[in-house]
Amino acid sequence: MDHNGRLEWLRADLQAMERRITERIDRLERATTERLNDHAKRIRALETSRAYVAGIGAALGWLATWLKDLIAGKGGTP
Repeated sequence: MDHNGRLEWLRADLQAMERRITERIDRLERATTERLNDHAKRIRALETSRAYVAGIGAALGWLATWLKDLIAGKGGTP
């Protein structure tokens, strides 16, 4: 194999490696994006749940005060 033939073989080999590396980088980018999107969905769900829990806690606090006042004879007005 002469010098030019080796260079052509090396160039073709490097191009094939570049394609494989590019494909792997693309797969990694897609996987990372999917994971980040999934985490963002989970975080939103947790924040929504926390808001519901806080609202329920406030309602229960109001109800407990109302019942305490009703039992104490204050007519149930907090």
